[in-house]
Amino acid sequence: MIMLTGIRNNEKGAASIIIVIFMSIILTIVTIGFLRVALNEQRIATDDDLNSRAFYAAESGVEDARRAIRESLADPTVVLNEASCDVPDGYQNVLSPLNEFDTEITCMRIDFNPESIRTEMTANQTRQFEVNPVNPSGAGVTNIGTITLDWHIDAPVNADGDGTVPAPFALRGNQTTITPEDEWNFPAMMQVSFISYPQNNIERTNIVDTTMWISPGTGSGQSNGALFSAGGANVLAPNDGAVLVADCADNDGNYACTMEFDMGTFPSNARNLEMRITNLYQPTSFRLTMREPGVAGDELLFDGVQVVADVTARAGAVFRRVEAILDLTSPNLLPEFTIQSAEDICKDFSFTDVQAGFDGQPNSSCTVLGI
Repeated sequence: MIMLTGIRNNEKGAASIIIVIFMSIILTIVTIGFLRVALNEQRIATDDDLNSRAFYAAESGVEDARRAIRESLADPTVVLNEASCDVPDGYQNVLSPLNEFDTEITCMRIDFNPESIRTEMTANQTRQFEVNPVNPSGAGVTNIGTITLDWHIDAPVNADGDGTVPAPFALRGNQTTITPEDEWNFPAMMQVSFISYPQNNIERTNIVDTTMWISPGTGSGQSNGALFSAGGANVLAPNDGAVLVADCADNDGNYACTMEFDMGTFPSNARNLEMRITNLYQPTSFRLTMREPGVAGDELLFDGVQVVADVTARAGAVFRRVEAILDLTSPNLLPEFTIQSAEDICKDFSFTDVQAGFDGQPNSSCTVLGI
C-alpha cells in the first residue's frame, strides 16, 4: 500500500508539471501575440506620425519656394539655383534638430521652364497666356510644330486610371453639333483660340485670330491641317470657326481627351503667339505640351507662364514629395464680356429718326430716312 501511494503521488506530480508547462506555453504564446499586436500598432502610429511630419515639412518647403519665387520675380538680383536640390539662400532645410524629431527638406527644385502647362478650371472659365518656347538643350527655337491639349480628369476614371471616360459621361462619337447645356452629359467642350501678331510693327491687318471648338468624341485627335502657313500670317481654312472632334478613347495617364494642333512651322522668333482656352459645360483640368517641327519633334519648354516648385522632405525614414504650380499670368487677360463691373450698370439705348433727338449732342449729325 505504501508503494502504491508513492506511485500515485508521483503520477499526480508529473501531471501537474505537464499542466503547468502547457499553461506556460499558452500564456507565452498569448503574451507574444499581444506584444506583436502592440508593437505593430505602435509601428503604425509612428509611421503615421512620421508620414504627417514629412508631408507638412514638404508643404512648408513649398511655401518657402513660393516666397523665394516672388522675391526673385520682384528683384532680378535674387537668383534661384534651379539645377540643384538646395533650398534658396536665406531659407533653412533643417526644420527640427536631427537628434529630436529628425525632420528636414531633402530636395527643393524650382523650375521656371516646365515641360507642360497644367491647371484646373471651373465650368466656363477662361485662361489666356503667351506661348514662349524654350529649347531644353539651350539652342534657339525658331519654329513651333505641334501643340497638344490633354484634358478631362475631373470626372471619375476606371480603377486602373487608364483615362477611359466611364458613365455617367459618354463619348460623342464624331459629332460636331452642340447640344443644350442641360443635355450635355459629356466631358467639357474646349474652345481654343490662337492669336498671332508680329513682334514689331503691330497693325490690325497683321493680327491673326483663329478660334476652334473641340468636341469630346472618338476622333483622330488631329486638327485637320496646319493652322498657320510657313510665314505664320495666314490661317488655313476650314479651321477658323470649325468644330473639331478630339480623341477621348484610352489615353496616357489620367487625361481622357487629347487634341493635337498642327502649327505648321510657326515662326516663334518672328511672331508672338497667345492661346486662349475656355472649357464649356463642365469643370475640367488640362495640360499643354509643344514640340518643334519634325516627324517626332523635340519637346519644348514653356517660359513665363508657370513656375513649378517640387519639394521632398523627410521625417525619420519616411519621405513625402509635394509639387505646387505658381501661375505667372493673369487667369483672364481678356474680359469674357464687353462690360464688367462690381456695381449695377444701367444703360438706356434709344433710336430715333427725328433730327431734334440729336440736338445738343456735340459732333453729331442725323440723316432722316424716309419710312
